[in-house]
Amino acid sequence: MFGYKKVSYYSDYSVKDTVKKIHPLVWYLMNPNSSAPLRGTINNQRLGIYKSTMDKIWYKNSFQPTFYGKLSEENGLAVIQGYYSIHRAVAIFLLIVTIGMTASAIAKSSWIFSLVGITTLISLAAFGYWISLGHIEIIERHIKTAIKKQ
Repeated sequence: MFGYKKVSYYSDYSVKDTVKKIHPLVWYLMNPNSSAPLRGTINNQRLGIYKSTMDKIWYKNSFQPTFYGKLSEENGLAVIQGYYSIHRAVAIFLLIVTIGMTASAIAKSSWIFSLVGITTLISLAAFGYWISLGHIEIIERHIKTAIKKQ
């Protein structure tokens, strides 16, 4: 969850056509397709997408996996290279809070405060991970289906 899962996807199309194939699957501000299975952004150079959870109930799981990728071209065909991780802002927030709690515990010589805080963060992350099980496989399936010729 907190680490990276590096992947490469090889398309049967050019970069421009690959982006055209993935675009309908991604909801974003300029394409408010509420039935799109993924959320995020995509252009001819980069993409950042995650599984939509808005189809069943309106919630945002901050700990769900997000795919961050770059598009390049090899022999006229697109290659998407990237990784899955939690959202960058969430990772930075967790790091800052953990450092702050640890520093506060050291300054006050109160390890219980730090232990309770870190345990709470780990519990939240574990719950977020649990409710997003299978999201990586769903994102992969949508990407692979979109970039392969039928």
